[in-house]
Amino acid sequence: MAFNPVSSEDFAAIVNLMGHYQHLVDDGDEEGWADLYTEDGAFLGFSENDDEFRGREGLKKVVQMNIANGGGKFRHNICSFSAEYGANRDEAQVRYYMIGTISPAGQGTQVAVQIDVTSHLVRVDEQWKIKTNRMSTL
Repeated sequence: MAFNPVSSEDFAAIVNLMGHYQHLVDDGDEEGWADLYTEDGAFLGFSENDDEFRGREGLKKVVQMNIANGGGKFRHNICSFSAEYGANRDEAQVRYYMIGTISPAGQGTQVAVQIDVTSHLVRVDEQWKIKTNRMSTL
């Protein structure tokens, strides 16, 4: 299948969206993070029950768990980022690796997890939103 890269303008908007996503989850901003998704958005692959993290209230649980488990010291880092159009120019498939680091007091920064992420984005009212975000631990 041929790679159908997004335009430079869309790429910048999508990278900005996903960077904002990382900061909001690390900062514990449940509302802001959930707002990056469509109303029926879903965070998949984190639990055996994919419905657990679907919709606004379900998505907020991801942020709560991130803060609870990482004590506010967990950071999401994106690398190897690519984005291509889906069925049309209002859909995009994004793939990147997320390296999660944690910095316990006095222990320096440690890699906690490496994840392969695939996100399905849609354009809503001229803005990119996350429809689904699927994680797979490496």
